[in-house]
Amino acid sequence: MASVKVPQGDAVRGAKISADHFGVNYLSTKDEAAGGGALPAYANAVDDLAGSGRITVRFPGGGVAEGLGEPGAYTVLDDGAVTPGTKTYEFLRDAAAHGWAVQIVLPTWRFLDPDTLTVDTGTAAAEVDLYARTLFGAADELGVTIAGFEIGNEFDLLAEQTNGSAWLDGDATQAYSEAYAEIAAAMVAALDARIDASGFGGDEAPWIGVQALWSWVPENWRKSTEFRDAMEAAFDGAGVTAAVDAIIAHVYPWLELEANPLDWLTADTEIADNLAALDAVFGGGLDWVASEWQVSFGSGDAIELLKARYDGIKQLEPVVALFSQMVTAGFDTMNLWPVRNGAFTALETLEGDEKPMSYMFDMMSDQLVGTRVLDLNGRAAGTMWEVGDDIHVYGFGNSDRTVLYLGSRSDTGQVLDLDLSAYRGDGRAPTVAVTRIFVDDPDAKGYAQGSQVETAEYSYGWFQDHAAEVLEFSPYEMIALEVVHDAGAGERERGTAGRDFLYGSTGGDVLNGLAGDDRIHGRLGADRLIGGAGDDRISGGAQSDRIEAGDGDDTVVGGAGQDLVDLGAGADLFRDDGQGAYYGNDVIDGGAGDDRIEIGNGDDVVTGGTGADVFVFGRVSTQVGENRITDFTPGEDALEIADARFSTLEDLVARFAVYSDGTDTVVKLDNMGWVTLDGIDGRAIDGVQDAPDRIVVRGSKAADSLLGGTPFDARMKGRSGADDLYGRDGDDVLKGGAGADWLYGGAGDDRLVDGGGKDVLIGGDGADVFRLKADGKTDRIRDFEPGTDCIDLSRTGAAGMRDLDIVDRGAHRTEIWVDDERILVQVADGTDHAFGAGDFLF
Repeated sequence: MASVKVPQGDAVRGAKISADHFGVNYLSTKDEAAGGGALPAYANAVDDLAGSGRITVRFPGGGVAEGLGEPGAYTVLDDGAVTPGTKTYEFLRDAAAHGWAVQIVLPTWRFLDPDTLTVDTGTAAAEVDLYARTLFGAADELGVTIAGFEIGNEFDLLAEQTNGSAWLDGDATQAYSEAYAEIAAAMVAALDARIDASGFGGDEAPWIGVQALWSWVPENWRKSTEFRDAMEAAFDGAGVTAAVDAIIAHVYPWLELEANPLDWLTADTEIADNLAALDAVFGGGLDWVASEWQVSFGSGDAIELLKARYDGIKQLEPVVALFSQMVTAGFDTMNLWPVRNGAFTALETLEGDEKPMSYMFDMMSDQLVGTRVLDLNGRAAGTMWEVGDDIHVYGFGNSDRTVLYLGSRSDTGQVLDLDLSAYRGDGRAPTVAVTRIFVDDPDAKGYAQGSQVETAEYSYGWFQDHAAEVLEFSPYEMIALEVVHDAGAGERERGTAGRDFLYGSTGGDVLNGLAGDDRIHGRLGADRLIGGAGDDRISGGAQSDRIEAGDGDDTVVGGAGQDLVDLGAGADLFRDDGQGAYYGNDVIDGGAGDDRIEIGNGDDVVTGGTGADVFVFGRVSTQVGENRITDFTPGEDALEIADARFSTLEDLVARFAVYSDGTDTVVKLDNMGWVTLDGIDGRAIDGVQDAPDRIVVRGSKAADSLLGGTPFDARMKGRSGADDLYGRDGDDVLKGGAGADWLYGGAGDDRLVDGGGKDVLIGGDGADVFRLKADGKTDRIRDFEPGTDCIDLSRTGAAGMRDLDIVDRGAHRTEIWVDDERILVQVADGTDHAFGAGDFLF
């Protein structure tokens, strides 16, 4: 398969993406508790989306904000004054408890007589002034940020509905436009005066936004031009043109986005042109607000056609396409529709079942803040790049990282081999973090598809060589590639009492799921991940993580790095997921319960805890290193090796070489590695051998990767290839061969002998001796420990310190010359060290 290079997205369009692009809506008829305020299910969903960041909630969102249509709908002005017990106050109380900013929708239709088209601007101004004055007092008392005000909601659609199934003619449209303009101007005047009187600072004052009516019709048609004329006349007449900060639109592309995912918003609609024209009426430079946006609002005559293209996993790529187009067009604030209302496009069901889009939107809000849209399409329209069989790629980035969303629109699986060299950057190679969202059954209803999220992290070089192994798409799957050059500072995020999706940053995070069946992904950085009560799924990711699964039947994936894992109570599953073939030396405690612990290619220390535990070798990697089980109970616990199960020493000795020194028992798992069973004396079992004094391990003529040591003292020798020798436990002797070798002593007092190539010597723990010879090649010692290790120069011809030329190169690095033999030495603890006679053997 040919590798395809991802184009460099040099051209950056649109505004920087901020938390304001990830606001949500609150529906009073769906999300309100019986006594007022938000339902716990709604609060949990919004808190999960917010994570450790800020989120803005539109209150009350949707057509119910005008108090029409559904039983239980109300307008905020029904409250009169905002006092304890009113709808607004109880919602603010919850907003304060959860840290939400609030975007208020002020109704306009109530001040219009649809029969006569007369308006009551005096009442509008008085009601708005009372509401705003008491609202600001309540918000200050409770500690809530009022982000902004919308003047009305979908006034144009309400007007069109007065004419039944037929569209309004030009004269009727003009009359409704003039009515809205008069009401809006009066409300803006009252609101602006109250904001000024309340003493807000410049950056603290809430914005005031007006609707862009009939934004979907061509901007030069009568409906839109006469609306702008009406707005200009009314606002100039009231002297409040300068008081408007934002213009409001709703964006729902329906099936048209499926037909044009590249540039539907600017090529196939008049929305951007109409907003720009209305913006000019108010002097230009206003914020653009999409207070509702989604591929569809989830109901209507074409509902079954929409579900066929956008339900569940099929919704992900179109939402990314729409989001990218809207940011590129210039939208500054966006409120996704809806969180939960029973529609198929909602993030979760009314019963709290999460859909694929819930994970996608959460991931976007975590990954994209601080980035800009990248144009991957060059001179063509839009910013999307298409590759493979209908894989759409969207780019976002800043100086620290690039995020690429690869969304499949195919109903079949496929494989891509991508080249990321355009994003390699200068200096140190980046890390590639991969997140994939897929489902078990893409043809089921969205809430029943079985959403799955997997994360992994790879070195840039490994990903470049193995991209086709990673980029295997199932139908409609979304894969996110995050190319990270500089890690962030990390974040702290607390879950809720419900099911949470906690998605870590590029830094070291602290993620606490609390109660509920949570999904926690630490990703990059040395993270602390806490599952809490519930059946959690936890993925550590790259680097050395601390994972506390808590109570419940948890699934924990360790990832790369040296992880410290406590599975807690419950029947848990631990899997050491080697990312880029690196597993790490982990410490794992199963805790109470019957656990299954799948061990990878590291030197792990494993405690099963109480219960009948199964320790699995050979499932997640063909090599397993040198492992230690601290509490294996024969007859109760079991070793599962290459799919065969062994529960007694008799079972083991019938299949493998087993050794015992009277204290511990060691099992050689063929060529996979070793496992030591602490505290078990196996000498009484027939076939168990005495522990050898030393084991000899020889390399081949080829390059040997991870030529492993043993729990015993070992003598290891490379040959002509570029060999990796890993001593592990014991007092080992490692001898390089003719190639450029990598020698790692591990634990114990080891002797590392330079071969004929450019070798790298790492002693590890213990008092190690690095023995060099005069071969004219530059060798490196990576972890010299002053006072413990020594450098043996007896084979170089040096008789003493006078024969050495020692140069301090800074950064705790020293260059040692013996004639033409060059040795580069790095001190292990990073301190400065003046080398003397005590550091050498001659």
